[in-house]
Amino acid sequence: MMVHRFFAMNEKDKQMTDTARLHKITLQNGDIQQFIYKWDEMLSLMTRRPPDDDLMNLFVLQFDVHLAKNHEFYVEYLFWCNRPAADVTRSYEGLWTLVHDLVRRKKDTNNRKESL
Repeated sequence: MMVHRFFAMNEKDKQMTDTARLHKITLQNGDIQQFIYKWDEMLSLMTRRPPDDDLMNLFVLQFDVHLAKNHEFYVEYLFWCNRPAADVTRSYEGLWTLVHDLVRRKKDTNNRKESL
């Protein structure tokens, strides 16, 4: 029982651990589909979802640092970044939707090629 109490975590420690796990997810080799899968999985496992502003900062940081300028998504990302700050789509949800649309389009294109 003493060992259990020693390693027990309170709510604040659990929330910090959740956020630290989200910080570890990185975009590697321009594989947006894998990044999105890990990101969404980690968000679903979190006990408390961080605010959208924090999520957007982490999300944008990954694209700013790890997205190559010759990547197929880079132009769409730049259009999103250059929108006015008051624009509704320039938010975490807007970027999340934009990235998921790209992944869906890539899957549809691959399925179309396979069927031909």
